[in-house]
Amino acid sequence: MEEKITRDYILEENPDVVINVVDSTNLDRNLYLTMLLKELGKPMIMALNFVDEFEKLNYKLELKHFEEHIGMQAVPTSALKNRGIEELLEKALNVAKEHKEQEHFEYELRVDKFLESEMKKVEEFVKGSDEFIPVIKKYSMDFITIKLLEGDKHFLGKLKGYGINRLELIEESKKRIEDKFDEDVETIFAESRYGAVKGILLHTLKTSLKSRLDFTDKVDKILLNKILGLPIFLIFIAGLMGVVFNGAAPLQDWLDGFINGFIGKYAGILWIIYGGFFWKECWNNSYEFIFFRNFCCNVNWINI
Repeated sequence: MEEKITRDYILEENPDVVINVVDSTNLDRNLYLTMLLKELGKPMIMALNFVDEFEKLNYKLELKHFEEHIGMQAVPTSALKNRGIEELLEKALNVAKEHKEQEHFEYELRVDKFLESEMKKVEEFVKGSDEFIPVIKKYSMDFITIKLLEGDKHFLGKLKGYGINRLELIEESKKRIEDKFDEDVETIFAESRYGAVKGILLHTLKTSLKSRLDFTDKVDKILLNKILGLPIFLIFIAGLMGVVFNGAAPLQDWLDGFINGFIGKYAGILWIIYGGFFWKECWNNSYEFIFFRNFCCNVNWINI
C-alpha cells in the first residue's frame, strides 16, 4: 500500500526531483526500493543516511563507482548530526534544473536474454498502439513494459481510464516467460532487481569481517560449534532447571504460609463458631442424645 501511494504521488504530481533517502548501513535491502523508484523515470538523487553509523562499522563505499552503477548522484548524510544536508539540497536543485525539460529518464534493468527479448516485443506493441500515446507521455516506457508483464492490477486499472482493455499480446508474452522460468513474472522481475543490487554492492561496497557478522551469526558460531555446542546446551538446561526449582522455593514457602497460616487460621475459627453450633443442633435432635439423656435421668447421674 505504501509503495502504491508513493508511486502514485510521484507519477501524478510529477515532482522536479526525487530525494531517495536510504539507510547506508543496510544498502542491500534499501536499494531494492531505489530500483523500483528508478523505473518511474523521474530525476532522482540519493541520500546515504546514517553515514556516521556506516563509518563506525568500518564500511567502505567507492562513491564514484557506486554513482556510476546506480545511475544517480549520492550524498553521504547524517540527519542526526546535520551532516551533508546542505550539499544534498544543492545537488538536488541542480538535478532538477538540468532535467527540467526531460520527460523521462532511461532505465535499464539487466535481465535474462529471453526476458529482454519479450520486453522488447511488449515495448514495440506499446509504441505501435495509438491508444497508448497518452500513456507513453505520462509514464516511462520501462515502467509501462514491466508493469504490463507483471500484470500490476493497480496500473491496469489506470489503463482502463484510457480505454485500454485488450492486452492479448501481453498475456502471450507473460505465459511464455512463466513457462520458460517456471515462476510468475512478478517474482522474476523481483529477483532481477535483487540481482542488480547485489552486483552493484559487490563492486562498490567493502565491509570488514567483524562488521559483516551480525549478532545471530556470532551466537550461531558458538552454540552450533561441534565441540562447545553440547556442553553449552547441557549447562543451559541445568541452569534452567535450577532456576525453576530453586527459584520457585520462596514462592512455594509464601503460598504455604499464606494458605496454612492466614487462610487456615480464620477458616478454623469460622469452623469452630459455625460448625460447632451446627453439630450441637444435630446432636440435640439425634436419637443417641435423647437415649443418653433419658438414661441419665433414670439413674439420677445428672439432672438435665
